[in-house]
Amino acid sequence: MGWDEPYEYALLIVSIFHFTAFIIWEWKYAKEPILPLDIWVAPSFAAMVTATLFIFMAVGIGIWYIAIWNSQIRGYTMLANGAAYATLAVCGALAAVASGKFIRYIPAEYIMATGGLASAVSLTLAATQPAQQTYWAQTFPALIVMALGPDFTFTAAQIISSNAVKRKHQGIAGSLVGTLASYGLSTGLGFASTVEAYTNDGGGDIVGGFKHALYFGIGLATASILISIVLVRIPKDTRDGWDEDEEAVPGTESKVET
Repeated sequence: MGWDEPYEYALLIVSIFHFTAFIIWEWKYAKEPILPLDIWVAPSFAAMVTATLFIFMAVGIGIWYIAIWNSQIRGYTMLANGAAYATLAVCGALAAVASGKFIRYIPAEYIMATGGLASAVSLTLAATQPAQQTYWAQTFPALIVMALGPDFTFTAAQIISSNAVKRKHQGIAGSLVGTLASYGLSTGLGFASTVEAYTNDGGGDIVGGFKHALYFGIGLATASILISIVLVRIPKDTRDGWDEDEEAVPGTESKVET
C-alpha cells in the first residue's frame, strides 16, 4: 500500500486533469460559473483561503492522531475513546459562542491567527506526550485548546470573505469556506498519513510515525499564523446598499410622466 502502488499515481494524474479542466471550464465557457475566478483577486481572499485550509488540515490531523494514539498505543476501548472526545464537543460549543463575541472587538485576521495558534499548541501537546500517560496530563488540555482552532477560524474566514468579495459573490465565498473545512480535514490527514508511513521504520516505530505526522500538522498551523498576521487584512466595507447589483431587468425601470 502507499506510493508504491501504480494506481496512486494514476489517481493523482486524473485528479490534476479534472482540476485543470474545471478551471478552464469556469474561466472560458461557463455562463454562470460555480466559482467565479475574479473572487481570487479580492483583497486578502487567496491568503484567507490558504490560512483556513492549513488550519483545518492541522485540526484533522490532531483529531485523528489523538484518537488512534489512545486506541493503538494506550489500549482505549471505542467507548473510552468516544468519552475522551466529549471534551472537544463541550469546548467546541463554548468556542463557537466565544468567537462570535470576540469578532466584535478583535480584528478578524487576529481571530484567525488565534485559531492557528490554538491548533499548533494542541498538536504540540499531542506530539510531545509520552507513549503511556494519563489522559488528564496532555491529551485533555490538547482537546480543550483544539476546540478554538476550527471555530475561531470559521468565524473569521466568513467575516473576511464577506467583506473582501463583491456582494453578489458573498454566498459563494461563504460556501467555499465551508468546503475548505471538509477538504482540509481530509487532505491534511492524507498528507500526514504519508509522512507517518515513511517515518515509522516500516511499522517498527509506530509512536515515532505518529509524532512525525503531528509535527507536520504543527508546521501547517504555524504557517497559517504567519499568513494570517502578514497577508490577511479585512477590508473596510464602505459600500452603501446593494450598489453592485446586476443591471435592472428590462421592463422594470421606473417611468417619469411628462
